[in-house]
Order: sequence, then structure tokens, then C-alpha cells
Amino acid sequence: MEPRFRDRIVELQLHPPRLLMAAQALTEAHIPIVEYGDQIQFRMGVPTVLIQVEWAIQDIHLPHATNTLTSHGFPQTQTPTPGHTTNTITHLIDATGWQRIILHPLSTLNLGIGDTAPVQSTFDYGVRVYTPKPVRYLLSLIQYLLDHPVTDNGRQRVYVYLKAFIGYFVFRDPLHTGGTGVTGYIGGEVFYNVHQAHPDWKYAVLVRNQDKAAQVTSQYPDVRTVLGDLDSLAVIEEEVKNADIVFNCADCDHVASAEAIAKGVAHHTPEKPVWLIHTSGTGILTVEDFRTNTWGLYRAKEHNDWEGVDELVNLPDDSLHRNVDKIIIEAGLRSPQSVKTVVVCPPTIYGPGRGPGNQKSVQAYWLASAVLQRKKGFLVGEGKNIWHQVHVQDLSNVYRALGDAAAAGGGNATWNDKGYYLAENGQFVWGDIQRQVAQVAYEKKLIPSPDVESIPDAQVTELNQFGLYAWGSSSRGHALRARKLLGWSPNKPSLKELIPEIVDIEAKALGL
Repeated sequence: MEPRFRDRIVELQLHPPRLLMAAQALTEAHIPIVEYGDQIQFRMGVPTVLIQVEWAIQDIHLPHATNTLTSHGFPQTQTPTPGHTTNTITHLIDATGWQRIILHPLSTLNLGIGDTAPVQSTFDYGVRVYTPKPVRYLLSLIQYLLDHPVTDNGRQRVYVYLKAFIGYFVFRDPLHTGGTGVTGYIGGEVFYNVHQAHPDWKYAVLVRNQDKAAQVTSQYPDVRTVLGDLDSLAVIEEEVKNADIVFNCADCDHVASAEAIAKGVAHHTPEKPVWLIHTSGTGILTVEDFRTNTWGLYRAKEHNDWEGVDELVNLPDDSLHRNVDKIIIEAGLRSPQSVKTVVVCPPTIYGPGRGPGNQKSVQAYWLASAVLQRKKGFLVGEGKNIWHQVHVQDLSNVYRALGDAAAAGGGNATWNDKGYYLAENGQFVWGDIQRQVAQVAYEKKLIPSPDVESIPDAQVTELNQFGLYAWGSSSRGHALRARKLLGWSPNKPSLKELIPEIVDIEAKALGL
């Protein structure tokens, strides 16, 4: 029996890897992909289900593109696709024929590669594609209608695209987006990523002083800066009240600002909902370490955000960050038609950020600094504790995908009681990192020996007041939700791969 249409749509939305394979095949063959049609509508915020994908290819590359897709398991079909002209080439994504890749010669769309801008793909943020510049896209649609007779198969489809463009891009008010923490490490990277994808949105960001404001506006002159800190509660409430999407990336332990955000979102209505994307951290999973005051131990408990999402939204109240998590989650549960919340919960973060302020993380960087200052490597306890990791640029793709989903009316994301997203790209043992830092520092002639020793808890705290937690706790949480629903595919180097760079950064900071 043929599956119900809605069920089939959901199934298709949950299986983006085939599209990713096709896009990767073309990009690896150095064939530029220009997105077209529904993908552009989706990028503009139109809630569109991509049953078929349209890509425009430079005419000179078109034969190579179709051969590449065929050789990678996407057979060409001679069955015409309704609403498309005969000069298009269609490839099947799967055997059912439901999903198709339609290749247009770029010239027939009245576009050249110079009329486009490089962007990250809407279905996988690790893939670079091209999207037409808005004015050029508008002109190409109009030109198509002028050049083709009323009997042309493609006119109706292009007319729909034109109406969508005018309705959603020309006449629609830009989305009002608020953010905290934009000069911080996570917030700055998130803002960079989201702003790059949506320069047409109206942004307001909270900054502590004029120096921070200048830091932001020098990189983003179109952004409105709002002076205040996390204790400027009336300011926060008012900004959230007027926002469509809020990215809260400042402090996952600041109760007062979370309460102000909750008051702000309460002003929204089902007709004008707000989408609140809050940053927590997988320190919330370290409760056993704190309860027992034991560090550096292997712990078997693992979490995931798919089958285990109910456990994550109901963690014990003595967990780190839990008091603020509850404020955010409960704000959505009180008014689920007006307030849509998600909590993004990253583990150990590393890698260079791209924001206007702080561009480096803490845990592994603190460790490298402590080893260099101590002139000797060390272990916290037995060094058997496990955490998960995520590169900051992979992490920001989760926020960007959630922002895209919010702009599309919720998109494929889950919100409120199912809106809890871990974000990781593999696990590591802290003892391995501690040994590697010592080895790398020794190889760089920064310390006299690669040896490590287990040191007492008190000495760890002397090196860094947060050292026991940062290097000795256990936090194991698998990120399934972003992968399944958002097509998130982290691909940046691992923490171990970046240890030499981290040691260099901390050595330079110490003047070594």
C-alpha cells in the first residue's frame, strides 16, 4: 500500500544523506551547484518541503554533472518532470522516484555564476553551494516569463517562484532577531554563521558598553546594538518582547536574565510567536561527580537526545545549569502556541571562533596553560573520565539550522518538551588529552619532560579553580536529534587534532 502523503513527506525530510551524497559528488568533481526554486524559497523562510531539488549547472559542466550523478548511484530518467522544459535533466534520488534532482542549464535561467553568492547548503551545512543574488534572481524569473510563450511547461512553476519571492522577500518585514553573548565565544560564532546566512534579517544584540558596541558594528554595521548587561532586566524583556527569534548565548547560569527572557516571551501570541534558542551545556550531565566529589573516574552512564529527551528535560534540580534550563523550558510549556523553545547543550568546545570578540574556548585551553605554567603534565585522578567534543564552527551550524527552522515556522525541528539538542562529534578520554598536551608541549621544547603524574584534587584547584570540573568530570551525551531532524553533519577536525594549535595559542599568550 502506498504510504499516506504526509507520512511520506516526514520520511523524506528525515533522510537527507542521499542529497548530501549527490551534492558532495558534484562538489568533489569541482562542479559549482547553484540552488534554484524551492530551495531559494526555503532559504527565504517559506515553509517548503523539498520533494524535488533543482540545481542549476553551468552549461559547460552539465554533461560532466549528469555523468557524475549517474556514476554515484543517481540514475538519469527519461520520464519528464511536470512543469519543466525539455532542456532539463532529471536524476532519481531513490528507487521510488519520489525525490528527484532536476538539473537546469544555468544559461536558460538567464543567470551566470557571477550572479550568485557562495553559501552553505540549506540541507547540509557542511556543503558549499551558490545561491542567486536576490535582484538577479528576481530579474531572471521575470525574464523567463517574458522569453517563453504561455504554452511553455515551465511558466506556471516560474510564476509560483516569482509570487513567493515577492511575497516573502519584497513585502515581508524582515525577521527581528535578538541575541546575547555576541562578543563571546559561542555567541560570536553563532552570530557570524546566522548573519552570513540571513543578512536581510534585522538584528539587535545586547552589549555591555560602547567599546563592545564598536567591536560589533565594525564587523556588522547593519546591526543595532543595545547597551546593557545581563542584569538590565527591563531592557532584555523589552527586546525579547519585540523579537521573532532570540538566540541566548551569554550565560547558562544567570537566573535573572533567563527570568527576564521568560517575561519577554510571555508577551507573544499564537499569531506572533517567538522562537527562543537557548544555550546550556553538558556540565548538566556531571551531577554524579559533584554529588560524590570524586574526579577522573570512568562512569558508564550515557545520555542521548532522541529516546532520552524526556530524561534530559527532567534532569535532577541539583545538576549544573538546571535552574536556568527549567526557566526556559517552562516558558515554552506555559504557552506552547506562542512560545517555541529549544535548548542547545554543547560539550567540550574547541577551535577558532569567527565572532567579533573572544575567539577561543576554555577547557582544553586552560589545561594547556596549566601544563605550561607548571612545566609538567598531570592527570586529574585516574584520568579515565569521558566527555564529548564539538568544534565551535560545527556547533554554530546547529544554531543556524534551528534559526532556519524557526524562520520557516518551526521547520523540521522539534520544540518545547522535545526541544533539547545535544551537539557532539565523538567522545574522548580526558586522560588521553592530558597526556597529549604534555607530549606536544615537550616536543615543542616548552616543558622538560613528556611525563604526567596524577596530582591531588587540591593541586588541581590551585592550578585552576574550575579544574576538577573542567578536566575531571564525566559528561556523556550523544547528539542524535540534530542529525536526524536538521541534517547536521559535523566535519571539522577533532580536539586531538587541534592540540598542537591549542598549545601554541597558550604558549603565545604566556609569552613563551
